[in-house]
Amino acid sequence: MRAEWAQTRARMCRWDEELLIIQEEMRRVLAFFEWKSTWWLEQGNQRQGLKSSIESGVVAYAHKQANICLSMATRCAVYWFPIIKKYSIDPTWSTKYKALMTDNDAEPHSDSDSEDDDGLGHKDDKSDVGDAEIDEMFDFD
Repeated sequence: MRAEWAQTRARMCRWDEELLIIQEEMRRVLAFFEWKSTWWLEQGNQRQGLKSSIESGVVAYAHKQANICLSMATRCAVYWFPIIKKYSIDPTWSTKYKALMTDNDAEPHSDSDSEDDDGLGHKDDKSDVGDAEIDEMFDFD
């Protein structure tokens, strides 16, 4: 009986550790995308002595890439939030992205009724759109 108790306790401790690791991984993904967005904005101003048309193209490209990085961070947060809310987890990064979600059901907030909207007004034609069901993805037994 003691051996079974010790094994069960060790399993519980591993799950607690995994929960902390996953939360940290989520935070790091969002921090990376935010950093990469800032990096792209800095890159747009690095080139000097170019023609104005080329310079404006370089700056526009850098802004586009920065926006893509921020969109990816937002998309990750919007997809993860319903899952972590379901399990009563309140990560530190959630406050930054809560404005994109409703308080009632933690679904992505959008002004249109389209399910293809990523919360930023962009259409999403990816095949992975849909509510992730964590119980179907992992075996918790």
